[in-house]
Amino acid sequence: MGHLIDLTGKEIGKWLVLKRGPNNKHNHPQLCLCECGEERLVGSNNLLQGHSKKCRKCAGSALKYTGIRLGQKFGKWTVLEKAHKSKNYQTQWLCECDCGEKSHKVGYEGTPSLRLRID
Repeated sequence: MGHLIDLTGKEIGKWLVLKRGPNNKHNHPQLCLCECGEERLVGSNNLLQGHSKKCRKCAGSALKYTGIRLGQKFGKWTVLEKAHKSKNYQTQWLCECDCGEKSHKVGYEGTPSLRLRID
């Protein structure tokens, strides 16, 4: 068995390593606390190589493939949540207008620039 890695007390991305997890001969898990409060076992290699920098909840709030982020404003509209993807690869986003109206808007996946179609 290789030497056990203990990263206790280290901050890596949004993770704070609380303690070494149960022995595992392959991945040396660490119990981590994300800055949002989520606790999770994360493999030492994933932490050290930068493959895990935050929990899934926080990763989901920064949807990198579209560049559109929850809470982002487009004119008078604020993005609340990802709704669904239509058959033509357009992602629907639930948005709220400054006036309080809620509506689904289209965001385009895979585009390098931020785009949300506002009708």
